[in-house]
Amino acid sequence: MVCLGQASLFAQAISLDEAVPEQMYVHLDKPFYATGESMWYKVYFLNQQESNSEILYVDLIDPAGNLVTRQKLEKDRYYAHGNIEIPFTWQEGYYLLRCYTLWNLNFGAKAIFSRHIPIYNPWDETKTLSTPEDDTDMGQITVDSSQRQAQDLRIKLQADRDSYDRKEEVQLSITVTDANQNPVEASLSLAVTDMSLIPAVINTAIKQQSAGNTFADSALDRQEITYAPEKSLKLQADILAPGTAQPVTTEFLSVYFVEKQTFVNTAINQGQLQINIPHFEGSQTVQIHNHNPFQASVPSVQLDHRAALLPQPERPATSPPRDASVEKYLYYSKLRRKLEEIFEAETPPSSLSPSSGNGVLPLQPDKSYLMQDFQLLKNVEEFIDHVFTKVRIVKKDGRKTVRLFDPNAQKFLEDQPWYMINGYLTAREEAVLQIPVQNIERLDVFYRRSTITQYFPPLMIRNGVVAIYTKDRKKPEELMEANNTFTWEGLAQPKDFELPATRRNTADKVPDFRPLVFWHPQILANNSGQATVTFPTTEAVGRFLIYVEAVSKEGKTGTGYTTYMVEFPNP
Repeated sequence: MVCLGQASLFAQAISLDEAVPEQMYVHLDKPFYATGESMWYKVYFLNQQESNSEILYVDLIDPAGNLVTRQKLEKDRYYAHGNIEIPFTWQEGYYLLRCYTLWNLNFGAKAIFSRHIPIYNPWDETKTLSTPEDDTDMGQITVDSSQRQAQDLRIKLQADRDSYDRKEEVQLSITVTDANQNPVEASLSLAVTDMSLIPAVINTAIKQQSAGNTFADSALDRQEITYAPEKSLKLQADILAPGTAQPVTTEFLSVYFVEKQTFVNTAINQGQLQINIPHFEGSQTVQIHNHNPFQASVPSVQLDHRAALLPQPERPATSPPRDASVEKYLYYSKLRRKLEEIFEAETPPSSLSPSSGNGVLPLQPDKSYLMQDFQLLKNVEEFIDHVFTKVRIVKKDGRKTVRLFDPNAQKFLEDQPWYMINGYLTAREEAVLQIPVQNIERLDVFYRRSTITQYFPPLMIRNGVVAIYTKDRKKPEELMEANNTFTWEGLAQPKDFELPATRRNTADKVPDFRPLVFWHPQILANNSGQATVTFPTTEAVGRFLIYVEAVSKEGKTGTGYTTYMVEFPNP
């Protein structure tokens, strides 16, 4: 499915020949990874004057070509940052990191940033893992000769000292200037790594890209403006009638976000749903219903899978090599993991884990019942029949159905109620009526017009709502339609790089020999070109690399690096 409305309007303001993609570049904290680690990254927009998108996508694709991670990020000024957790179970191989905006899909594969990342599995028993023979540094800092080029920005890094004791604080001053030594305001990202564990190969792949000339025209595959720059989270889908698969036209479609208990009401024509969604982080369960009484209430939903528009990733023919430096890194990676197990370091709940409360205020029903007082009744049908006042249980089409009574209007509602089980909407009334009372904690009823319109789509005043909360609060899989319920990803939750002292309750017991000493993607040099950063050293001794990448407001780029030593204190 392709929704062209917004793109067509955008195309009126810009011709196809004038349109250019948004040039993105990704700075990673390390050149390779082991399973069980985090991949920290920052995305820079280089041609900032042509960058109109606010939402961008970061994909990670495994060696078999399967999409294993997709993150949506919101642009902050002209960059975004995030991290990808690498499970211990992932297979070893080259993974493809892919970064793009919806707008860039108009220009073909050349407009998508991609890079193959080696990920190793130290616990893969089919691989040989040798013990390192010595504990020396990896060698001198090397810069790929193909990357040696004149840079727009000059980055000067100055630590307050040349050497430090273990677990001592480093104070770093950063100065950003242009080729004429004039100060430049810029955004920077910084990685500090242990040179005895990670080869110090300076990656200066971030290059100058002049505004308006980001790509050579011959490299682009312009066809038509299908997607406009994405300004907010957007849900796009085809809404089809069940059974016939015909596109639905209705004025009364509701998009219900279960965890937030929020409805978005909209009209659709010929089945095309395209709505902007308020930004949220993490994932939400979404249910789509049609409240037109003359159409099926539970439609079939086919999501717009934009991944189908992306080019098929190239699969490297070989696995990443395990040279001496990699073997050493993996050996100490396993060793650090065993130390954590020995000291029983407590890992905190991930920031991606759902909390016990979702911050949503409870709905205020017209009537609420605590079911502990009605445990002698058999099921919901019996409870409604014996406890509700002015309610009808009638037979229709050979089955029993309920009609609630609105005391304000002094009449019964026109159709069967909508049932909400632990927050999930269902129209399967016959199954709901058989839920045992002994399994229910609370039952709420919404029957007044004013109450229903406050919380639910307006046309539900024909039905009313019966909300049931079971004792186990589980998702009622058996009562839900699979074709209108799905999980939809919002923005990736931002996560800051945490030092061990803030990450583990028993951190003081666990030796700190991490290879990535520090990562900071949100450094801003002021209009005087100045910035300062403070971070602690680890318990390891040796030489450490501080590496910085930067982009100015005008899209000018630069890199800088320096080193410091950590030594044993003099006796």
